[in-house]
Amino acid sequence: MNREIKRREFIAASASAVVATASLSRRANAADNPGNLRVATFRFDVTPPMGHSLCGGWIKPVVGVNDPLEAIGYVLLGAGKPIVVCAVDWTGILNSAHFQWRQALADAAETTIDRVAVQCVHQHNAPFACTDAEKIVLAQGDLPHIVELGFFNRCLDAGRKTVVEAIKQSVPVTHISHGQARVEKVAGNRRIIGLDGKVLSQRGSSSRNPEHHRYPEGLIDPMLKTVAFYHQDQKLVASHYYACHPMSYYGDGMVSADFCGLARRRRQEQEPDCVHLYFN
Repeated sequence: MNREIKRREFIAASASAVVATASLSRRANAADNPGNLRVATFRFDVTPPMGHSLCGGWIKPVVGVNDPLEAIGYVLLGAGKPIVVCAVDWTGILNSAHFQWRQALADAAETTIDRVAVQCVHQHNAPFACTDAEKIVLAQGDLPHIVELGFFNRCLDAGRKTVVEAIKQSVPVTHISHGQARVEKVAGNRRIIGLDGKVLSQRGSSSRNPEHHRYPEGLIDPMLKTVAFYHQDQKLVASHYYACHPMSYYGDGMVSADFCGLARRRRQEQEPDCVHLYFN
């Protein structure tokens, strides 16, 4: 096991511990008046095939898979038209591709596109989907793909089928809870500001400069926040939110959901009856 893998596992374990110890407080108003809310959860594989571009084609394409990529989400029913929330283990979904993804989930949930939120975790050893840019690349004929359209459309098909089946198994929501916990030594401000208010230096997503290491995290949001849906005492969905750039390593062609995906998977193993989502 190489040094990078050990580092990723350490951060994953640390992040898991933070989430596990977050104190979730039940909201009295939600408990007193749960209404008719129901939730349906879904997940499907979005791991790119061998040779597919990663991060939009500017790094090494897929040569293997360290851990698979997923699209994970839920459909909230009983608050007007269905609401769909989805987090995708991709670098980004842009422009027309974003509309296509949202429309596919909207059609499956029989709702409108304005009630669908699709967000990316932004790992770098992952696809970067922009179908508009892909058309430009195809017209040139000598550039790497941004995203292969066949693979992109297969993911949309999988999403439609998964959401349709999920809604058939929706569960009543009786409680909503939330909590937060501080995360230490994961995110940091890139700009290092001196006492005179001017930028001293900039550290990237990783830095081997000892001077960068001795400065504090800087002005960031250090809190990992969690919102959860319950049916009585059973936690159904937990959405975790933290602001960082998830790039513990990339560029070697090995697909990975990175440290945040590994942490999310650790929580899923600890609570198999609850669907865990992570948002950057």
